[in-house]
Amino acid sequence: SSGGSAFGGGVCAGGTSIVTQVFNWPSLLSAGLGGLRLNPDEFWAMTPYEFQLLIGNTRTFAPLNRRRLTELVEKYPDQTEEGKND
Repeated sequence: SSGGSAFGGGVCAGGTSIVTQVFNWPSLLSAGLGGLRLNPDEFWAMTPYEFQLLIGNTRTFAPLNRRRLTELVEKYPDQTEEGKND
C-alpha cells in the first residue's frame, strides 16, 4: 500500500521495479488527468516536483548534493566490472 500518497511510501513485494515502489501511477494519473484536467502532454512534461506543487504539496525536497550523488553512484553503478565490454 502507498499509505495514501501518490508518491510512494509503501513496500512492494519482491520483483517489483523501483518505479512502481516510488510512484503510485493510478493515483497520479487520476489526479493529473481527472482532477486537474491536464492533457496527457502537459501531464508527462511535468517533473515530479512540479506535479507535487500543482496538487498543493508545498513541502520542498532537498536538492541532490555531491555527497548523495556519490552514494547513489556507488550503490547503483552503471555496470559492474564483470559487465564491462572493453
